[in-house]
Amino acid sequence: MKILPITDNTQQSNISNNANFKAKLKIHGQKDLLPRTGLKRLKNKANLLGTKDDIIHIGLWNSYITEPTSNSFLNALGVPTFKIKESRTNVNMYHCFPSNNSTDEISEKVFGGTTKEQKFSAYKTIWKYIDSLKEKFETK
Repeated sequence: MKILPITDNTQQSNISNNANFKAKLKIHGQKDLLPRTGLKRLKNKANLLGTKDDIIHIGLWNSYITEPTSNSFLNALGVPTFKIKESRTNVNMYHCFPSNNSTDEISEKVFGGTTKEQKFSAYKTIWKYIDSLKEKFETK
């Protein structure tokens, strides 16, 4: 018969509560619009600036350019039909840093091209946005 030691669960909770987490990156929308390891890298980069109360909000979604197309059956019923001409990725960026009394206007970028190009462009734009925040708050 084995006797297992009694562990103190309060030690585990104290460790997680005292962790020094910095700015949080919150992605709203479709996370799959970033490269596979991109989200993790962006979160790590955001953790290097600000305090635990600071938040960087990123919105990601697809938008489509459509054109009317004809469908005899649906058009006869009065239902308009459309064909997707192009898919685009929209990136919306905003930060709220209570530690510096700073908020930013929402900046939005739209990217076209292949899916791979859209993912890379969105990732690169968010990376540059976090860099600009780092420069802005390091100089103060």
